[in-house]
Amino acid sequence: MLPAHARHIGDARSALKTLLNDSPITDDVLLCASEVVTHSVVHGDSDDLLRYYTLSAELYDDGHVRVEIEDAGRPWPALIRAAGDGGLGLLILRELASSWGAEGNGRGRWTVWFEVAPEPRVVEADRAGPAAVAVGGPGVADQQ
Repeated sequence: MLPAHARHIGDARSALKTLLNDSPITDDVLLCASEVVTHSVVHGDSDDLLRYYTLSAELYDDGHVRVEIEDAGRPWPALIRAAGDGGLGLLILRELASSWGAEGNGRGRWTVWFEVAPEPRVVEADRAGPAAVAVGGPGVADQQ
């Protein structure tokens, strides 16, 4: 759990940067997370004086990551319909995330999740064989 305060948005980015360890998707993940966490901080709606949000992330063997941010904020479906409210967060998610969504649990908690996957890249053919397509960060081609 992280405090829902603007000065702590960098804490979420730092945690994700450590998890991603220079993955080629790091910049996209950090930008998406910054937008979603900022939304949570700005629009979180908790009766507690100290508001919090929960950040969870998982990096999979194929190089993609899933990030979830849960808070007691306003429902995202209404915000999705009103995406013209001046914010670019949803546009950034639509552009950079492989998939994303928002889910409520019926008790005032909302989770916004997104996944970012590495782009397939072409590995140059060597003299021993044809070119291969590899997914992942540096070093993947060396393992094939």
